[in-house]
Amino acid sequence: MERHLKGTGISQKSVSGEVFVFSHYHRNGSISRYSISDVENELRRLNEAIEATRKDLTSIYNQMHVDGYKAHADIVRTHLMILDDESFYNEVVISLEQKRYNIEHVLDIRAKQYIQMLEPIDDPRFRERTEDLLIVIDHILRHLKPASGDVTPAASAKIIVARNLSPSDLAFPALENAAGLITEAGGMACCPSVMAHALEIPAVIDVADIVEQVTDGANAVLDCVKGLVILDPEPQTILRCHEEARDEVEIKDPLGLHVRPSSQLAECASKFKCEISINNNGHQVNGKSLLGILSLNAPFESRLEVICKGSDASAALKAIKEVPL
Repeated sequence: MERHLKGTGISQKSVSGEVFVFSHYHRNGSISRYSISDVENELRRLNEAIEATRKDLTSIYNQMHVDGYKAHADIVRTHLMILDDESFYNEVVISLEQKRYNIEHVLDIRAKQYIQMLEPIDDPRFRERTEDLLIVIDHILRHLKPASGDVTPAASAKIIVARNLSPSDLAFPALENAAGLITEAGGMACCPSVMAHALEIPAVIDVADIVEQVTDGANAVLDCVKGLVILDPEPQTILRCHEEARDEVEIKDPLGLHVRPSSQLAECASKFKCEISINNNGHQVNGKSLLGILSLNAPFESRLEVICKGSDASAALKAIKEVPL
């Protein structure tokens, strides 16, 4: 039976698919342990993982600056500073030399120690810094895990479910290939919201206790227009999801939506079987009609809602968004 959970929709899109519950390595108890004799080899693996993590985070930091997400870029910058912190590195090396276990397990021990320190402390700033440290450990582990074979990230596009996300999580393959996002965290300025915009994927945020209500591989529908997450959807619900697609397009021509872009828009829309409507502040017209589009009288920097309904709705919306307006 379908279950409907209410949240806040990001974008005007809908999507259906399998769920992948995103969790960090140090929280899911999946780190194996084995004794090692070659400490130098483990140090080499650690240094290579740190360098790969630095490359990932630097790329995300630079892209966030380009896209104008300075506050979120600063979070990634904090993670880079932790990665370069000598005291953190030295603590890990000393622990490795003393315990002589594989480096994944050593990092896992450090992470769990930080979690124990975190639990009794109410200071939100201290908790944020500890969370940042745990995220950095996760990224190092991500580059070490293939050697131990403990975790296989989701490679195909799935709907990601998480309590919250950090901008640095964009480096995880599961996030790079995400078809949609569902998170317990909310707020239009929260990281999941920004990530949904950056990845140009639909998302429903502020969904209470979603992590406890789903399992990997379960089916879900995200109705971002209504801010709904539909778990275990009926076949007809999935069909309706694929038959409708909507999003906004911005008029970037200084002259507004004049004859040339209007004719290109109508020509593009006419190639598809689905019904296409374009809405400008309540004035809705047939997207395949040149005269109708011109009647929108859309000026420079205005935003129009495009609504496609039919079997090829998603393809139509994608094509329309590529029309230079």
